[in-house]
Amino acid sequence: MTRGRWFAVVAVAVLIAGAVAGGVRWWGSDGQAERRLQGEVAQMPGVRDVDADGKRVVLADGITVEQAAKVLERLNAGPARGRWVARLGVAEVEALPGSRDTAAALVTYGALRDAEVERIELRDRSLQLQARVTVADASARVGIAQKLFALVAADQSLARRSWEILVNGGGADSAGGDAVWVRRSPLDDPDKTATRLGRLAEALRMPVTLEVGRDGRISDLRTSVGDEREAPAVWSAVESILEKDEVARIEVGEDPDAVTYSGAEGQRIEPALAAVRSLRGAGATAVIEIDMGLTEITAETATLSDVGAVGAAAVEIDPQLELAVTWPEPVEWYGDSAGPAHIVDRPSEVARVAPRLAEIAKLGYVILWGPDLVGVDKRRPYVLAYPKPEGSFRPDELRKVMTLLRGVGWQDTRLVGLVSAPYDCGGEDETGTIVAWIRSTATGRGVVEKTDFSRHGVACAEQIDAARPEAEKTATEAWNSTV
Repeated sequence: MTRGRWFAVVAVAVLIAGAVAGGVRWWGSDGQAERRLQGEVAQMPGVRDVDADGKRVVLADGITVEQAAKVLERLNAGPARGRWVARLGVAEVEALPGSRDTAAALVTYGALRDAEVERIELRDRSLQLQARVTVADASARVGIAQKLFALVAADQSLARRSWEILVNGGGADSAGGDAVWVRRSPLDDPDKTATRLGRLAEALRMPVTLEVGRDGRISDLRTSVGDEREAPAVWSAVESILEKDEVARIEVGEDPDAVTYSGAEGQRIEPALAAVRSLRGAGATAVIEIDMGLTEITAETATLSDVGAVGAAAVEIDPQLELAVTWPEPVEWYGDSAGPAHIVDRPSEVARVAPRLAEIAKLGYVILWGPDLVGVDKRRPYVLAYPKPEGSFRPDELRKVMTLLRGVGWQDTRLVGLVSAPYDCGGEDETGTIVAWIRSTATGRGVVEKTDFSRHGVACAEQIDAARPEAEKTATEAWNSTV
C-alpha cells in the first residue's frame, strides 16, 4: 500500500471512530435516556415546548403548581440534571432537588405580565427563595417590586418560606448593588410592608437604590440627580416617605464633582447646598459628603495649605459640626487610623491647627489628625506625623518634630504617634517601622500607651515584638526631653 493510501485509510478510520463515539453518546444509554426524557416532558400537562439544545422547557399559561412540580422533578431525574431550566412567562428556574416550593414560586412569578419586566430569575437558597428581577427602565424598580410583593404575599403556598425580591436593570449594577431589595419571613405581617411599598412606589417614580426590611422599614435609600437645581424637588419626594430614624441619601452632580447629601424626615436640602457652595468658594476642590443637619462634612483640598481657609468657612456654617478635610498625599501607613492624609475636628480647630501642621509637613511628613484613633477602645484624639517615604526612621529629626507638634497645642491629652524604631523581617521588601503612641498633654510629659507597626511587607511578629521595647524607650525619652 502506498504512503498516500495508508494516510487516507487512517483518516477515514479516525472519522468513523469519531462518528461511532458520538453515536454511542447519543444512541447509547445516556443518549436514549435523554431522548426519552424529552419525549416524556413534551407530553406532560402544562408543557408548551421543549428546547433540547438549550436545555429549556417552556411552560404554558395556566399550569398548576402540581403540574410544574412534576415537570421539575422529571427534569431533575434525567441524565442532565441540574442543567435544565423551566420557564413560565418571563420567570425561569433551574430544575433542582426539592422542587415543590420553586414550582410554586415559578407559577406565581410567571403570572406577572408587565412590559417593564424583562426577566425574573428564581433561586432556591435553602433558607429563602430569591427572585432577581431585571427591568427595562430603572424608574420602574420600586413599582415592580411593589407589584411582585403583593403577588407573592397573596400566595398561601409560599407563606411558610422566607423570600426576597431584588429588582435591578435599566442601567443598574448587574451584581445587585444598585437595586430595590425587599425581604419577608413567615413571621412578618405582609400588609405593613405592602402598604409601605405602595407609598414608596407612588412617591419614588425615579431610579433609586432601596432596601426595605422585613418590618417594612427602610434600611437604605439612595438616588441621584445630575443638576443641583433639580435636587430640592427630588429630595422633597424622598423626604415625604421617610419615617422616624430613617435616613436617605441623594447624590447631586456628575462625577467626579458629585456630592452625597444624607437627610432624615423633616430636613431640607437647601442649607446643605448653600454650605457646599460656601466651602467650594473657600478653596475646597470637592465636598464628598454632607448631612442635612449640618453636623458632619467631608471635604477635599488640593494641599494642606488650603485646609485652614476651608475650616474658617465651615465655622460660618456651624461651629459645632465635625469637619473632615483630606488632601491628595500618598500615605504608606497601614496601622491604626490608616487612610488618606487628613485633619478631622471642629471647624475652628481645623482652621487653627492646619497652618501649624503644614510646617511639619514641609519637612517631608504626612499628617493625620483626628478625634478617635481606630483600634483603641476609648475615644482617643490623635496626631501622627508620618515620614516619607514609607515611614522611614529619622532619629535625628525626632526632637525637632516633637517640638513642632507641641507647638500645635491641644486641650487635655492626645495620642501622639511617632516613628521611633525600624524592623527587618530578613527578606527583600520586608522592612517596616514601629510607631509609638504617647499619651500626653501638649506641654507635659507622656507615656507610651501602645505601639503599632507599618505592616509594610510581611508582618513578622517575632521581629516586630523584638523592636517594640526600643521604640517605646526612644519615643518616651525624645518626647519628654522636649518639655
